[in-house]
Amino acid sequence: MSSTACGQAVREPLDLVHFDFQADPQEGALGPSFGGPIALGAFAEGFTPPEGSGMWTLGREATARFFVVGRELVLKVALSTSPPLSARGQWADLYWNDQAIGRIPLDRGWEVHADTLAIEEDMVEEGWNRLRIVPRVVNQGDVDDPRPLGVYLRRLSLQSQATAQEAAKRQEILDTDEFGQRERDEWAYAEAEVTRMRPAATGGFGPAMSKPAPDVMFIVLDAARADHFGGYGYERDTTPFVDRLAEEGVTWTQAFALSPFTLTSMASVFTGLSWRDHHVVEAEDALDPSFWTLAQLFQMNGYETVGFSDNPYVGHASRLMRGFRQFTEVRTHPRQVEYKKTIDTSAPGYVQHRPPEMVQWLFEDWVDQGVSEQAYLLYFHIMPPHSPYVPGDEHDLWADPQYRGAVDGSAEQLKEFVDHQMDYDSADLRRLISLYDGNLHRADEVARKIFEKWKSLRRGRDLLVVLLSDHGEAFGEHGDFEHLTTVYDEMLHVPVVFWPRQAWAALEPKREGLHSLCEIMPMLLEKVQIPLPPGSTWPRYFRQAYADPAESERRAILVRSYAPAGRFGVRSARELFVYGGRGVQGLFDLRTDPGQMQNLRFDRDSAYARRLVSLGKVLMRGPHAAPTETAEYSPEQLEELKALGYVH
Repeated sequence: MSSTACGQAVREPLDLVHFDFQADPQEGALGPSFGGPIALGAFAEGFTPPEGSGMWTLGREATARFFVVGRELVLKVALSTSPPLSARGQWADLYWNDQAIGRIPLDRGWEVHADTLAIEEDMVEEGWNRLRIVPRVVNQGDVDDPRPLGVYLRRLSLQSQATAQEAAKRQEILDTDEFGQRERDEWAYAEAEVTRMRPAATGGFGPAMSKPAPDVMFIVLDAARADHFGGYGYERDTTPFVDRLAEEGVTWTQAFALSPFTLTSMASVFTGLSWRDHHVVEAEDALDPSFWTLAQLFQMNGYETVGFSDNPYVGHASRLMRGFRQFTEVRTHPRQVEYKKTIDTSAPGYVQHRPPEMVQWLFEDWVDQGVSEQAYLLYFHIMPPHSPYVPGDEHDLWADPQYRGAVDGSAEQLKEFVDHQMDYDSADLRRLISLYDGNLHRADEVARKIFEKWKSLRRGRDLLVVLLSDHGEAFGEHGDFEHLTTVYDEMLHVPVVFWPRQAWAALEPKREGLHSLCEIMPMLLEKVQIPLPPGSTWPRYFRQAYADPAESERRAILVRSYAPAGRFGVRSARELFVYGGRGVQGLFDLRTDPGQMQNLRFDRDSAYARRLVSLGKVLMRGPHAAPTETAEYSPEQLEELKALGYVH
């Protein structure tokens, strides 16, 4: 901009806002004034995060705030709506600081309806100004449901004629204004922010480990929800071994997976990073080689790395096994193939007869062949309690002898539950849960025998055990079964146990704090004094949380469903926020409603809208990760995944 001419300040066009999702995102669809969080935060109440080619308004009105300088204000806006709403005679009224400035008929469905509106100078206030978009329809329909009245904002720009001094003043105020500070202080999306780490560890997780280096045993029980463990208050004795580990160790009572999908969750466990960073979210994704894995770093520091996985998603195809010198994929192991020859594989659900003890047996065979004197990282992925729920007579301990229903725990039947094609009553549901609990009891027994086999070697090294689950399992609490689809606690609250207590004593003060599975990898590395390689990343919240015990009260964990389900959530110590498009919106007060049954989304509309804005900021930051590779599963692996309910 120029300065003055003939004593008059020269005014030139100034883009106050430019929002255009019709443009190529690579060419700056958000425009120059949307490069930072303050501008995006202007859409504060009643808007969804940007999705597709725009953003929806959520109810009867939506409000945006813009800091205005200059004169001759011109607003350009482009809206559309769904054909059913258009058929109801929809239009949108626009108000500037509560004064009507225009009406846009929305009579052509998804077609863009654009208008240019000059805003009179007497309507403009110095500083912050408000734009309201109010959807209306001729045929009101169900007026108790405000969601159908939303409109789709595709483009919005706001321009004034301003001097260079006015433009500079505006930017200065945006950088320091209370509104901007409030937006900067809005929820701390911890998993979304990473910081560069020093190459070496810095201590802080208990006493240094004695020499020689300890063995480390990592045990994963697939699809084990925390509240079905005795150590987490369950009334059934489903997990006697894990409960003993918990009594002798340290338990995280509020630990959460970042996704109810094994592939995404275990990629976070093995890298210490959020799904936003490693970007393994689809079934065909494989971990990019640019990411360091837990096993790689242990191997680089002299450990023998050995893994046994009963889940095809944790294996060679997904690249999650990178760093293991020896890695056994149980479901394609020759012994497994030989075992299948003895059963009728044409029978429906034959995979139910696969013994989960196969992980244990293969491990015991390996041990019996002799182990070296080196320290070991041992990884075990035990499939139960994951479906099918077929615990066998020895572990089916909670069956009702009076039950005469049809529930059998088979994969085929569980698919009917998932697809809402199964008619069931309370007795059927109790039977389903009892079968799951039997599966969990069987998995607990497998873990116990693996642990005792290694302990029997009397190797003269300390042993560290980390036991966890990759995600939980639902039984209709929010209308869904098994996992993959939601971000409620039944699918994401998982057990995490560290053994023995004397090695993990420093974790005791934080046992009831909010934790995610991302924390385990970097914490374990630091515990055994393995340095991170230069340039690696680590979630910033982790070091903050351990430096400041109060930090966990201010943290939040960003979670998502399996990608095709398209649901996101943010869980703090106080709230659970849920967003999955216009049909899935939730805000729950966890202090009064720990089961997330009372949706306060419409009771706390402004708070919900602010959460949406914050979520939009996080999801729009990028790039989040290097491009993922594509996993290639063998026909045998695809058959196993289908039997487990992942591939249809």
